[in-house]
Amino acid sequence: MPVIHDIPALILGITVNTYWLCVVIMSIRVRRRAGGMSRVWMPEQRREQLMWAIWIPTLAAWMHLPFAAAIEPIGTDALSGVPDIADAHPLLIAMRWAGAVVAVVGLALSVVCWRHMGAAWRMGVDSDSSRLIDDGPFAWARHPIYALGSLIMVCSVIILPAPAMLVVATIHITLLNLKARNEERFLRQRFGESYESYCRNTGRFIPRFRKPRPSPDRNHANGPQNTGLQSQPAVRSDSAHEMNIFQRVMLMWEEVQPYNAAHAVRIKGPADAGKLREAIQQACRARGIGEVTIDQANRSLAWSAVGDIDIETASVDPENRDNVHRVLTDGLNLRFADTPCRPFRWWIMEEEGLDAHEIVLWYRHVVADGRSIEQFLGDVLRRYSGSAIASNDEPPTSCRTGHADWRAEKGGRFRGFLRLARLTRLMRSNAFSFPEKKSSDGGVHVVIRSAPEGLATDLACRCKARGIGITDAFLAAIGAAILETPAYRASRESAPHFALGTVVTDRSDRSNGCNGLGVRLHNLVVMLKRPNLGFDKMLDEIAAQTSWYKRHPEAIQTVSTIRVRWAKHVWPVLGIRNERASYRRYFPICAGLSTVRIDPSRFGSAASAITRYTRAAPTGPTTSVVVSPTIFGDRLEFSITAMNACLEPAESRALLEGVIESLSAFVEEEHSVPAGVGLR
Repeated sequence: MPVIHDIPALILGITVNTYWLCVVIMSIRVRRRAGGMSRVWMPEQRREQLMWAIWIPTLAAWMHLPFAAAIEPIGTDALSGVPDIADAHPLLIAMRWAGAVVAVVGLALSVVCWRHMGAAWRMGVDSDSSRLIDDGPFAWARHPIYALGSLIMVCSVIILPAPAMLVVATIHITLLNLKARNEERFLRQRFGESYESYCRNTGRFIPRFRKPRPSPDRNHANGPQNTGLQSQPAVRSDSAHEMNIFQRVMLMWEEVQPYNAAHAVRIKGPADAGKLREAIQQACRARGIGEVTIDQANRSLAWSAVGDIDIETASVDPENRDNVHRVLTDGLNLRFADTPCRPFRWWIMEEEGLDAHEIVLWYRHVVADGRSIEQFLGDVLRRYSGSAIASNDEPPTSCRTGHADWRAEKGGRFRGFLRLARLTRLMRSNAFSFPEKKSSDGGVHVVIRSAPEGLATDLACRCKARGIGITDAFLAAIGAAILETPAYRASRESAPHFALGTVVTDRSDRSNGCNGLGVRLHNLVVMLKRPNLGFDKMLDEIAAQTSWYKRHPEAIQTVSTIRVRWAKHVWPVLGIRNERASYRRYFPICAGLSTVRIDPSRFGSAASAITRYTRAAPTGPTTSVVVSPTIFGDRLEFSITAMNACLEPAESRALLEGVIESLSAFVEEEHSVPAGVGLR
């Protein structure tokens, strides 16, 4: 049995041979989809066939040399063995051992890349490829596998600095560069300027740790091992708008469940579907919105001209609001078609026996947030009611691309990192979340409820007197209602604390106002560590955390961006699936809040005819329950959206009643504290 004289060389030999064994395994895995092993191993291009003729003996030498050097005494073979100098100085010995460790890490990262590519992996240029991959490791470099292969080769030279290995390394790295350039030449021919844009923003082998220049017309790939055609048409730079990080994570959520939202408005007077259709068409033409094309590869969306507007009509019993619940529920559970599609659905419902009707607008959340939909719906209803449209009310038909730089302030980054680390630790340490029933259909349901008259005004005054924001009061009311649920009572000993989430509008971000729409949101999470101490203590705990965010607004953006980047880019590298179980494990947020204060002046003369304004927000895979208070003038409407897997409609109704009862009890308290400024 051969005697091992050099351990680093042995580790290198095992690493290199394992690397190419993995390549063989990948070839077997994809052979059927590729059309056989010959299609996997034999390049289509003559240029690459000639390269492989040189490469195969080079790779064979690379696999053999480390093992041969490991069993030979150091210094006995000047051509291919370990030289005496490599073992003559402690620094050189340390470098060789470090090279062995880095080579093993390079192998592990290569496995991650192969696993991320899956069936799209190929050995060379494949004109039949049908999928683009631009996330995970391919978001950092155009050729991460080649970069890691070069890294392992550099480690090989450090461990075995022999003339033979230097020759092998020179040939291998040269061929890798030639192969990468050949693949990029092929991709430029296929994708043109869009791939050029991707190359400008993404390094070939080494990541560029800087903010890339906006390139809304990107249509890129990451080398022929993952080359393919887009699943939807590419959009051009003159009509495309780059999606921000929040919109891109919404697209991930859409893969798990529909991510839609709705606004419902009850208006006095008879319904007129034809007049509403005309008002919608006028508003859409003014904004340049119709069908939307979402290009995930380019991370952009584009609007096309508006066509005919479809409006569904129905009649409802004014004494039975469950009809409205059902309509909102159906719309939130119905996926929008693949793009290009119309991201809006309209429904007008006549109330039988009463001079009133209800207008419902569902929208695909990735194109707009609640604030921009409020402005859009206000534009529609002003036209619908015959109000004059001022010239300065017309939104621009284009927008700047890109999004706010979340790394603007180093202090904010550091505070945001610390905040996120602390929240993550607390959420993962036995935090309560509503248990999920395995027999569920995976959908959601909506329950709506009007607040008692005057509660909105009293609540605003009470919050101002106490020096807190109205968002703090809503969050505390949700927390108090959760304490009374049977699910929490059953688990409060093992999971006493829980996290609540809300969204904050980034009013400083003017970059994503695509044709008057867009999404300008960030997450904000508060942790209730002592909820059982009562409403007042819970409110103080929430106010302390939101007050910290008010003093450090840049940390909100940092925490939100890190969280969504983790799911978007790190999960694929770690092999974590994009499914609800993953979100419930890594982001166990018990309930969410979506608060919007509607400005009645946006609706012109239609504002006086609006008797109820209700919204329904999506739960998303991270949050099983979302409460949506909507303040319109002095009126307050509530809705609750809950996963069927976690709550029954009756349980959701009881939870919503608990929220309103807690708020009513809060405003009835007589004592107060000095005034302050709220979060919103």
